[in-house]
Amino acid sequence: RSGAHFPLPGGGYPYACAGVNVAFLLTDSLCLQRSSDPPRKVPPPKDSVRGRRKLGRMMAQDPDAIYEVFAIAFATVDKEWSSTGATYMMFTQVVQSVRGRLLSALASSKVQTSRDLASQLGVDLDA
Repeated sequence: RSGAHFPLPGGGYPYACAGVNVAFLLTDSLCLQRSSDPPRKVPPPKDSVRGRRKLGRMMAQDPDAIYEVFAIAFATVDKEWSSTGATYMMFTQVVQSVRGRLLSALASSKVQTSRDLASQLGVDLDA
């Protein structure tokens, strides 16, 4: 049997699955797609467009910004998981909450860099 369906010791979660979910969270929230993909039939939500534009500006300043945003999103999932005392069955709710917080932070005029994003989300990049 796979241990993926059972709670992990100490109330943890499967980190590899979390990483995949964070990658999906970013691609879905920001409506990222390959240039070879067919155009979307429905326009993306405005918060997704604003977030994608902000990420583009961040990457223009720092090509590694996408990696930092991924790490910030992952750290935010981890922080929310711990602070809410979430269980394995609550993982989807945690990811959805982080999605909203991430898009809100990216929409903020205070956020111009990945460090600003980390600060807005309460994540310490130096920890």
